Amino acid sequence: MTILLKTKIRYRKVFFIFSTLSIITIISNLILTESASAKYFRPLKGNYIGGGASFQNNNSNQNNGVYIQGRIQISDAPISVRGSASFLEDGNTIFSPTITYDIPILNNINFYIGGGVFLSKETKGILTVGGEVALSKNIVIYGDLNGFGSGNISKLGIGYRF
Repeated sequence: MTILLKTKIRYRKVFFIFSTLSIITIISNLILTESASAKYFRPLKGNYIGGGASFQNNNSNQNNGVYIQGRIQISDAPISVRGSASFLEDGNTIFSPTITYDIPILNNINFYIGGGVFLSKETKGILTVGGEVALSKNIVIYGDLNGFGSGNISKLGIGYRF
């Protein structure tokens, strides 16, 4: 039985290492090719508000909920101010204001990375990575992962772009 448990732990570590290396490779390629992609791809522009599902993992405790989120683009710069409020099933509410750097990877598809603050029972700094896609002139789908201290909260939603 202990051999099976050790094997599972080993596979999880290998999966985690390969996943982390893959994410680092993708992000570095996107950042290094950002100036080239900006010449060929139209970034997703505009502001939006939307909502969806949120999933929090914190010290082996999983907590699901719903959230609302908004994005305000700063002029023509590739910078956005984002904010979200997550309402979790355990009764907690989490506010997450962030500032992101937006990188177009295809027409009307952005990858973004940034940072901000996690406001709940405790205040913590967060790192956020995510993506957004325009389905039409006014409809956007998006998702992101916010890492804070010993946990994270991931969100997936749909928004109205204006």
